[in-house]
Amino acid sequence: MNDGETIAVATVVALAVDADGPLVGIALTGPSGSGKTSAAFALVEMCPWRRSRVLADDGVILWRDDRRIMGRAHPRTRATAEARRAGIMSMPTIEQVVMAMVFDCTEGGERLPPVRNWPSDAPSLALPLYSLPPIRTVRPFVRSVLGGHSPRSALD
Repeated sequence: MNDGETIAVATVVALAVDADGPLVGIALTGPSGSGKTSAAFALVEMCPWRRSRVLADDGVILWRDDRRIMGRAHPRTRATAEARRAGIMSMPTIEQVVMAMVFDCTEGGERLPPVRNWPSDAPSLALPLYSLPPIRTVRPFVRSVLGGHSPRSALD
């Protein structure tokens, strides 16, 4: 690991939000068994353009590149993911992605919680943290936030 890098516990998806734009880094956090990897696989499977990839499972290296926060898989787990009750699987991946936001997979979160930051122990690498919405709404939610709209714009 290089100076300025930190390892965070999260599963990261390089998510395609449109047919030909750049992939967007989405981290999924929560305790073991909260569904991070399942949510990541669902996001990849639901990609209509077949461009989304699971970048990292259970561990991501974060660093700042100019004004962007970047993410890549830890070398020990690169191109693999653990599927509960199925074991370690190989998967196609990419080298790195520009990170955009984080979703908390913990059940029972508030319906409209305040926007928080993650990881809390690395303020220079902090990303906005939201409760995970239903999987089918993640892509439009991400597109809306990246477009500069409030995550609660329907209620504003």
